[in-house]
Amino acid sequence: SDYHLLEGKKETTILFIGRSFFRKGGDIVVEAFKILKDKYSSNLKLIIVGQKYWPLNGEIPDGVELIGEAPWEIIRNLYMMADLYCMPSRFEPLGTVFVEALSFGVPCIGRKLCGMPEIINPGINGYLLDNEDPEELAELMVKVLEDNDMKLRVKKLSKNHRSYYSWNRVAYDMVKIMKYNKI
Repeated sequence: SDYHLLEGKKETTILFIGRSFFRKGGDIVVEAFKILKDKYSSNLKLIIVGQKYWPLNGEIPDGVELIGEAPWEIIRNLYMMADLYCMPSRFEPLGTVFVEALSFGVPCIGRKLCGMPEIINPGINGYLLDNEDPEELAELMVKVLEDNDMKLRVKKLSKNHRSYYSWNRVAYDMVKIMKYNKI
């Protein structure tokens, strides 16, 4: 597939947050990032949060920034500057991080597994990887990074995400169900 260069743009930032690096597909993200940097644009940065030490063999690839445990203020700032949140998790009961990313207006790439398809709507607010192929993940990354309509749509919907995934809405829905079922 064709990779086009993003010309004259600030560094494009991909964000991965997770302590369970391998369970959350961090290894696939790093491989895809290397492919991206090689074929697509050298003006890319991958920020990995939650890892004190480099979890893979060899050197940390060029463009990868490792941040250990980070307080919410830092994570909040990272969401605000990220162009893409990427976590093709091998197992993720819900994936609160996707909700967080979307509520900051950041498109997401997850996995076609567990609860992720309930949050990520392919082509609308991100994409779902359905295998372990870093080449395919790199292509999905390009699709998101070059889709300005998606970026604008996700930014516009960020407030909706915040209210939909709020405790108020959850409580409201529970009360509605209890009333309806006379629990």
